[in-house]
Amino acid sequence: MADTTPTTITLHSAQARYYRYRTPYLPRLFSRLAQRLDLTAESTLLDLCCGSGEVATGCIRHCGHIYAVDGSAEMLAQAPRAERIDYIQADVNDEAYKAPELVDHIIIGRAIHWVEADSLARLARANLKEDGRIIICSTCWGTEAAWFADYQRLTTPYKGGLGQRQIDTTGAGTLASIGFSAEDQLRVGRRLLVDIDYLIG
Repeated sequence: MADTTPTTITLHSAQARYYRYRTPYLPRLFSRLAQRLDLTAESTLLDLCCGSGEVATGCIRHCGHIYAVDGSAEMLAQAPRAERIDYIQADVNDEAYKAPELVDHIIIGRAIHWVEADSLARLARANLKEDGRIIICSTCWGTEAAWFADYQRLTTPYKGGLGQRQIDTTGAGTLASIGFSAEDQLRVGRRLLVDIDYLIG
C-alpha cells in the first residue's frame, strides 16, 4: 500500500495561492537589513525556502544577485521575476543544493521551522562564505496592542488549533545546534489600529 502521508513540500504547495494574504514584510526592513549587512552591488544572497519570492524581491535592490530556492513549483510560479534573481526548485532538506558561487549571506523568511538543522548545516558549508551570516526574517502581530486579545479570540477557532503550536520563528535553536549564535537583532514595526467589531460585522 502506498504511503499517502502528505510531504512537507505538498503541504507547502497547497498554501501557495493564499500567500498573498499573509502579513507582508515592511519595505523598510530590507533597507535596514542592507545597512546592517553592508550589502553592495557585488553582494550575493541565498534565499532558502523562498516561497513566492517576498524576501528575494525585497532584497534585490540592495545587492547584486540572489539565488532563491524552494521545493514547491506552485510557490515559485507565484514569484515575480527579476533579472538578478535565479529561482531554483529544490527541496533543501533532501537535495544538496550548491549555488554557482559562494554567497555573502543566507537569508530565510518565515520558513526556519521547515528547515532541518542538518540540512542547514550542509547548505551553509556548501554555499556560505567564511565570514557570512544566516539571517532569519519573520512577521508577527505585536501582542501589546489593545485589540490583540480580541483578535486572538476571534481567529483561533479558524486555525484548527495551529495557533497554539509553538514555533521558533527566530531559529535560535536550529542555528545554535549547527554552531551559529545570535549576533544582532533588527525589529521593524508599524502601529495598527484594528476595529474587531467591524471585522466581525
